[in-house]
Amino acid sequence: MLIQTLRSIADELPFHLDDVDAANATFARWHQHRDDADRRLVEIWTYCYVYRYFLAKFATSARREDGTLDDLVGRTFNDLLRHMPRIRQPERFTHFVSKVCRNTFVNHLRAGRTYVSLDDDIITLRTTALRADQAYDLVHTYQAVVRAIEELPDYLRGIARMRLLENCSYEEIHAATEHPIPTLRSYVNKAVRRLRTHPELRVLIDELRD
Repeated sequence: MLIQTLRSIADELPFHLDDVDAANATFARWHQHRDDADRRLVEIWTYCYVYRYFLAKFATSARREDGTLDDLVGRTFNDLLRHMPRIRQPERFTHFVSKVCRNTFVNHLRAGRTYVSLDDDIITLRTTALRADQAYDLVHTYQAVVRAIEELPDYLRGIARMRLLENCSYEEIHAATEHPIPTLRSYVNKAVRRLRTHPELRVLIDELRD
């Protein structure tokens, strides 16, 4: 039901929720002219993006925290609305929203226990109820992933950093690197496969699976 409601709200947009170019253009237009119609489109896009972002994160959680989900969405959305008039690079609005969401979620995880899951497509920080001997601090796991990424070949390192650490979309990485998106997906998959065999990360994963 929630997904259907979110889709019905997103349907009010004249472009797809994942069309970051259109979203950036709409925000840049509002930023310059302050048109009410553009502001409404910006608010709809922002709310849908924020809700979908946290919904996806909580979908991988071992615990259901619906109240926390709503709280994070509300606080993040309101913070973004307050900061919108002061954004200095309106053409990078979607990147700013993504960064705020990511930072908010990381701060949320710091209050609990986290572990790193090396999925086929992306490294995901997940929250779960761990035994005391399985507790891994977020900083420890993050640093382990950073060290492993820095050992990747040159052609994979920067792309892996943008996708796995900075949570950039493939469209954003394409804009920065000019690599075709299918190539980027292939590179990310190669990077993740290498990371899953990295000694430090493999030990971390094996211990968490015990």
